[in-house]
Amino acid sequence: MRLLSDTMGEIEVKKSRFLCYLHRTESENDARNFIRSIRKEHPQARHVCTAMVIDGLKRSSDDGEPSGTAGRPILS
Repeated sequence: MRLLSDTMGEIEVKKSRFLCYLHRTESENDARNFIRSIRKEHPQARHVCTAMVIDGLKRSSDDGEPSGTAGRPILS
């Protein structure tokens, strides 16, 4: 399945706000630039957990959350 356009979702759980951004890209560099732009847009965010799949490349980051609790589940 391919993402046709960027999209954003939001949910609140136990007074914590979770945002989800989906961005289609063809390169890891573009993905990293997009993540930087999200960090700038939300400077108050404590964690910006990420996952990316570009061709055969798969990467994820927990960004300070306990190891394996954010990035890998997002990637799944």
